[in-house]
Amino acid sequence: MNWHDWLKRAESYEPLPPNKILSLTLHTDRGSPAQQGGEWKIHLKNGLKKLREYEEAAGNGEESQVFASLAKQVEREIHQERRNLRKGIALFASSDRRLFLMKHLDVSVHTAFHYDEQAVTQPLRDMLESYPLTGIVLVQNERVRMIETQMGTVRFSQEYGWDLEAEDWHPYEGPHQGEPVQHARTHTQKDQYQDRYEAVQTRWYKRLAPRLDQQAKKSGWKRTVITGEPGQVQELSHFMSCPVTKIDHKNLGNKKDHEVVEMVTL
Repeated sequence: MNWHDWLKRAESYEPLPPNKILSLTLHTDRGSPAQQGGEWKIHLKNGLKKLREYEEAAGNGEESQVFASLAKQVEREIHQERRNLRKGIALFASSDRRLFLMKHLDVSVHTAFHYDEQAVTQPLRDMLESYPLTGIVLVQNERVRMIETQMGTVRFSQEYGWDLEAEDWHPYEGPHQGEPVQHARTHTQKDQYQDRYEAVQTRWYKRLAPRLDQQAKKSGWKRTVITGEPGQVQELSHFMSCPVTKIDHKNLGNKKDHEVVEMVTL
């Protein structure tokens, strides 16, 4: 389920009184200095405790007990995911048990707790504006990788290779992403290949651009980033119809998808 549908599902649920919805975001990034000792466990426990104390102070005895039961469930569910934690968690859970949504986050998030009649989704919608659906295009000579990412998560990845004989693009079936390419060519063959490659470079960039534009339109890219050698990046961007948000002259062909996303968009 994509982010927009996930949030709409939380927003559309309206529990009958006295039931409410717990909206929670929890910072769990192990790479953060503030999380070296698993401090997220303490923040989770304290945040839920404060909400329970608030319900008790409001004189809502029955509602306080209902929330206490919900808090135990939420704490248990999150602890069960402790080995899968990334940079954060977003969660919506209703006290009538009819709604329970949880997502792992690949971007840092502020820890926050809300217990209201409706789900509190605006902070996450603001994050979607900061980390929208983005198409990253890595240009590396006759290989091009396209990565779709949103909220720091890789949604889709496809690598293409240029067939010099057929003069067309095909899904690449060589080494996996991030692995070096080994060419079994003699020096003479390499020189001949390079001469032919440079001669058709403009033509094959022109053939590639419509494919990228089509994917951008189909998926609804909000941003487009092209990265690679300066000359290649500039030429490809010249032929693309969709707006290119950012041009990056980093050579990231040997990086894994998630590493590329971190270096380019986060």
